[in-house]
Amino acid sequence: MLDAVTLAPTVALSREIAVSIKEFDKRLGMYPQFGEPLHPLSTPELVLWIGIASPLTLRYVIDDVHRLVFVVSLPQLLSRRSGD
Repeated sequence: MLDAVTLAPTVALSREIAVSIKEFDKRLGMYPQFGEPLHPLSTPELVLWIGIASPLTLRYVIDDVHRLVFVVSLPQLLSRRSGD
C-alpha cells in the first residue's frame, strides 16, 4: 500500500490515497461485501471481490464460512479523466 502513496504525483492525491486506504480498512473490517463480486474461486465459499474507495480500487477474497477477508493485490489508482 505504501507504493501507491510513494508514487502519488501530488500532495493532494497522497492525502486522498491515505483516506482511501483508511476507508478500505474500515469497510473490510465492518462489511466486506461493500464491493462487487467478480467470480467464485475453486473453493465454493471463496469469492473474489473488487471494491472502490476513490481514488483506489482493491481486489480481495471473502471466505464467508470462516468470516475472513484476504487482500490479494495492492490497491490500484482509478483512471482519471483529463482536466481532473
